[in-house]
Amino acid sequence: MGEIPTFYIDSANRKLVEGKTFEITHVGNRSLGWMLTINSVKIRMAQNQATFKIVDPMSGLEEDVALFNGPDGNLVPRAHNGRRFTDALLSLGDCKNCKLID
Repeated sequence: MGEIPTFYIDSANRKLVEGKTFEITHVGNRSLGWMLTINSVKIRMAQNQATFKIVDPMSGLEEDVALFNGPDGNLVPRAHNGRRFTDALLSLGDCKNCKLID
């Protein structure tokens, strides 16, 4: 069995939900020009097909992306700094010219 690929995320597209909260719809990498839907990320993570990392734009530290139980009971990808979940994914800019790879 091969090594599980790691995707480095530097962007996150989001939409406004019910006029009050943001929901991430896609994550990507601007410098490499790719993006994935959040659903694809969740499937890849749940099936151990890939890992995801980001560099927190506020701290400059690398963080893992893990699945978190959201308030509605659905699994949501969130950054994790080894001690706690963070909102680093929400602080990333959009991936405007990225191509959807899945």
